Amino acid sequence: MRRRSSLYLTLASVISAGSLLHRPARSDVRIWAFPGFGNCLGGDLHFAIMRHLSQLDEPAWTGGAPGLLGLGVLGAGLIEVLVHSGLALVMLAAVVLAAGGGSRPARVAVRIMGWWLVIGHGLRFALLALDVASAPACFETAWLGWDGVRALGPSDALGVLNGCLLLAAARRRPGAAARLLSRPRVRRGFVRLTAAGLIASLVQTDGHRGAVAAHDCAALTYGDDIAVGEAAYLCGMRGGGRFAGIPDRDLVAYGRAACARYPLRAESVYDLAPICPLAHRDATALILSETVTYDLADAASEVFCDLNRHRPLIRPAHVASDLTWTDYGAIESWEPDVAEESAGDPPEGPLIAAAPGVLALNVDPDFDVCLTAEVYPRRPPLETKGWEQVVEVGYRSSTGHLELNDPIGGGHGLKVPGLRRGDYRIRAHFRPTDGYQPQLLLLMIFPGKGGHRREFPVGRHR
Repeated sequence: MRRRSSLYLTLASVISAGSLLHRPARSDVRIWAFPGFGNCLGGDLHFAIMRHLSQLDEPAWTGGAPGLLGLGVLGAGLIEVLVHSGLALVMLAAVVLAAGGGSRPARVAVRIMGWWLVIGHGLRFALLALDVASAPACFETAWLGWDGVRALGPSDALGVLNGCLLLAAARRRPGAAARLLSRPRVRRGFVRLTAAGLIASLVQTDGHRGAVAAHDCAALTYGDDIAVGEAAYLCGMRGGGRFAGIPDRDLVAYGRAACARYPLRAESVYDLAPICPLAHRDATALILSETVTYDLADAASEVFCDLNRHRPLIRPAHVASDLTWTDYGAIESWEPDVAEESAGDPPEGPLIAAAPGVLALNVDPDFDVCLTAEVYPRRPPLETKGWEQVVEVGYRSSTGHLELNDPIGGGHGLKVPGLRRGDYRIRAHFRPTDGYQPQLLLLMIFPGKGGHRREFPVGRHR
């Protein structure tokens, strides 16, 4: 081994040993295995590479570093070389060059080691530079800003330097490369190769990146009938700001390729449905199955409400019932004149609260409600058996209008008939869900004065 190679290897050994002081912790390595936010091509490519490598082989003793191409211990060892900036690899290169006496096989082996370090450590820098040049915001969103650079920057920089030193140590005698390039046959080959590459790139790109057309996505309807065609596909793929800088033709080509591999690739079936017949079939089946599931659940809830319908001790004048649900557990009624004049919040209280022209009920937002309202001409008997809460409040109506609905969802609610202008007492009975069935909420409404609130002990009466 020549003196020049020995000098390069010695310098690489010193740098590798020193870089161990700056090697990243395992948690720092894991930081780079998550995607960022936004349209960051470099960050997305880095995440995809790390994700695919980690799926191939990840021995437990590597502490989470991604394995390499299913090579088991060898693959994990090569990744460990990257993490530790190649000290073991530098020592191995010295042994190979010394044992091979600077022969061609020895130099090729050391070059492979050098390029492994250069590519492995320089890839992050290249992808980071790509993101910073195309979208500076990606420096923070996809690469964690200066915290991410401090985590792995020193180790990667030293790894690239070590790789360059190994390549220099394996270099042929000075002037060999220049003499090789000076040969006419080699020069003509380079010219032909360059011309062929330019022609191929022009044919591939048609001389430009392509356009991003403006589609009327609002006109497309998504529901039981899935919209089809490239316009529908592009609208779906670009939803939420995704793929904003990718030309239409490239995005469509990506979808066609994904369709050709469907369902082997884990692409979204709904994204591919507009341009992929198999995905369209599966998406339609999924929508139909979801619809049937919801319909069956609603039917089961309605049967539950019918089986648990209240049997009053005296006959009410009017009865209204409905199976309903809420977004945030609120059921309210606002008389029209109060709703127009008031911009305040509804009254608050456990289960039920009332103010002139306003009635507010509170239930569990995660389950349906079997809601029943009974209107009596006189005060009905007290019933507490089977209920968890029984609360009575006073309510004054200026119009006789009482419609119970979800204030967030809006729409038509449960209209209570038979009310007139005047003072009423409303007795609310509540039984919570058992975790599977709907809640039960019964309102007994009858004439009565007084705005006081009264809570009854449960379980002592029918």
